[in-house]
Amino acid sequence: MKTILPNAERPPASRSIAEAAPLIIEKEIFPFSAAWITHPEVAERRQKEQTCEENLFCEFYRQFNCDRLPESILLRITADSCYRLSINGKEAGFGPIRGSAALQYFDTREIAGLLRRGRNEIKVLVHSPVRENFTAVTRFPALLAEAPGLFRTDETWQVSLCPEFRRDVPVYTMQIGFMEMCDLRKRREREYLPAAALPEPLPFGALTPRDIPAPEITECRPEKLTAVAALPAGDAPELSRLAEFLNHEQWTALNPEDFNGKILPSGNSTALVWDFGKVLNGRIQLEVNAPAGTVVDVVYGETPYREDGRLRAAFPGEFYRFTDRYILDAGYNRIGTTLFERGFKFAEFIFRNVADAIEVIGIRAENRVYPFRQKCFFRCSDERLNRIYQQCAETLRACTTDVFTDCPWRERAFWINDLLVENRTSLALFGAEPVHARALRLAFSQQRPDGSVPSLCPMPKHENFVFPATGLFLVLMLMDYYRYGGDSETVGELLPKAEHLLEHFNTLLDDEGLIGITPGIWNFIDWSFELNGYSFNNCRESMVNSLYVLALRTIVALAKQSGCRLKRPPEFHLAQSERTAKAIVKRFYSPETGLMIDDVLFHSEKQQLPSLIAQALALLAGIGDAAVREKLKNSLADESLLKPELYSYSFVLQAMARHGMIRKALEIIRRYWGRILDSGYPTIFEAGVHQFGKEAFGGAGSMCHGFATAPAAFLPENILGLTPAAGGNGKRFAFRPALEDLEWAEGELNLSADAAVQVRLTGKEIRLTLPEEYSAELPDGRILQAGTHQLGWQDINRGIIS
Repeated sequence: MKTILPNAERPPASRSIAEAAPLIIEKEIFPFSAAWITHPEVAERRQKEQTCEENLFCEFYRQFNCDRLPESILLRITADSCYRLSINGKEAGFGPIRGSAALQYFDTREIAGLLRRGRNEIKVLVHSPVRENFTAVTRFPALLAEAPGLFRTDETWQVSLCPEFRRDVPVYTMQIGFMEMCDLRKRREREYLPAAALPEPLPFGALTPRDIPAPEITECRPEKLTAVAALPAGDAPELSRLAEFLNHEQWTALNPEDFNGKILPSGNSTALVWDFGKVLNGRIQLEVNAPAGTVVDVVYGETPYREDGRLRAAFPGEFYRFTDRYILDAGYNRIGTTLFERGFKFAEFIFRNVADAIEVIGIRAENRVYPFRQKCFFRCSDERLNRIYQQCAETLRACTTDVFTDCPWRERAFWINDLLVENRTSLALFGAEPVHARALRLAFSQQRPDGSVPSLCPMPKHENFVFPATGLFLVLMLMDYYRYGGDSETVGELLPKAEHLLEHFNTLLDDEGLIGITPGIWNFIDWSFELNGYSFNNCRESMVNSLYVLALRTIVALAKQSGCRLKRPPEFHLAQSERTAKAIVKRFYSPETGLMIDDVLFHSEKQQLPSLIAQALALLAGIGDAAVREKLKNSLADESLLKPELYSYSFVLQAMARHGMIRKALEIIRRYWGRILDSGYPTIFEAGVHQFGKEAFGGAGSMCHGFATAPAAFLPENILGLTPAAGGNGKRFAFRPALEDLEWAEGELNLSADAAVQVRLTGKEIRLTLPEEYSAELPDGRILQAGTHQLGWQDINRGIIS
């Protein structure tokens, strides 16, 4: 095999690949006759003690005969909590997609192309953390699989605990689970026993067919070897202190250009750091020829930690330890996470115990993300805005796997409050995709009897993240989804759950009609407050109340537009909204300052605080009369108010757009998102206002965060002026363009392979092209039908709300 060579001689930087057993989307529930199976020792211990060792890897194995080779054979398969499938020695695929305590998903795979006449074999590697985290609902390692007419999981299967994987290891991160420690020399020590069939199904709730397409899998190679270093000789440190050790280990920098793929036994350890050029979400693989016993420590990161080019392995506290370890067998080795996925832009490999020459053959990563295809494109005379727009698109791609996640690197978690921005911006960029409906169903699958919905999915039993704002966001998200997708079936399914959620908030109202937050609940709204020492816990504030008013009005509009019925008459919800809206003005609005002012704890001392978010939410909810709203509108330009972080700037940008302050909104985007652009990093940071990039959150700030991508929706909606019109069923757009300080702007929205809406704006004219069956509504109510329309700016009434 080929040694790593200079860039000009390397293979292509990336290529698309597909799993050998293609995924099939089924609509019907499959009636499994198979049994859940596990290792007999696990079953025995669970039966006696109701406990199980953590971090278990099991390999399940079975031979089967295939007398004839039909065109199609479907395998339904799922596991607690993840599996890696191989058939006849061919790696076939990974799964399943994440679920919740109420939903366990199974995959349907086409395996006919992997079978041969006569004897066949199937192997399934399964991992269960047993300890719950932010990505998996887990009990113990178990497998459920069935290919009708060929096999199904039962006691005829064999199973082995995998001795090469060490169980007692530190967590990689608290949110993701354990690090991987694999001694490849011990793979030959596997002992297979008959599998134990469980007497009853695992308590996961409904077994549900996969509802999203296969991931887009791209094999990527690094752009550059950024650092090479010699490290002191010595044994590898114990895993319990590995990450801290790596942060401070002595490095002697070497010239990366001198590295020729060989590591010679000099007595020192050697570190290599590669930059892949983009943020990846998947698995990394390093191929090496090496002597047995060579230790390789791996660190994953978003950016170098020090000037010497090393990555930071350990972060404050005990939650973040971005390391894996491998001990090599003699000869050829291929290392990298076996089942786990990691998020990274840089990868660091440290070779220890080098008894003989090591040949580094190749390195690649397997990027696995949702198969988005961009449908909306925006361009204008400001090249920086163009680059910010595409940077937001790249960020959303990197953050969307089997559902929308906060970030690839640190947590990979489905925070439902993050979905507020991710849902809207991805709808604007990519259109309504199955992942949107899936995300909303997953969120509502955890709804509690009182109607409340946790803010994290899946929610570990030992956590209680129930942010009041998140529940209200869900109503807004459902409306955004319907506006872009026109999916009345999903709305009809989830609207009763959304109404039940609002009934929960009705029970929190006090005599004035205001929501009082339950003591002990983290009243999280935006990081700008926490980053500046503020807390709203147990405080009366306007923001959740404004969201409550907005959600009530939104659910009535959603029911009307979708044709779905509410349990209560619309008048009930509207009356509730009016009562709370009046109470907000009475309790929180200051006529002297023209501001909403909230109670807040500042380092545990009670104070009052006017924030930009509070003013924006009151405006979006339509709080107050025209005079109040005019003063609130003016406050959006008040630089003395506490500014939100990038996440909740989405509300401020929307409020500015609705009230004719688009030029001010562009100034905000250029200021804060432009600063990220100037950093040279390819994705959007978690923090960019009060803290910045990796420096945020004690050095653990994410540099690729989906909830910070608001400009991706703002620019096409408010410069090109294209938004789905109410009641248009996706066939009609509201058209309200605004060129502002730009010389020109243009864009297109691809509706199908041969149909697109096109917009071209200059200082003199507006050109709008609509395909057949589509129309656009101008601010004055006029309807433009299919065709190309030339308009003057005098034809556009901006319809500013005052």
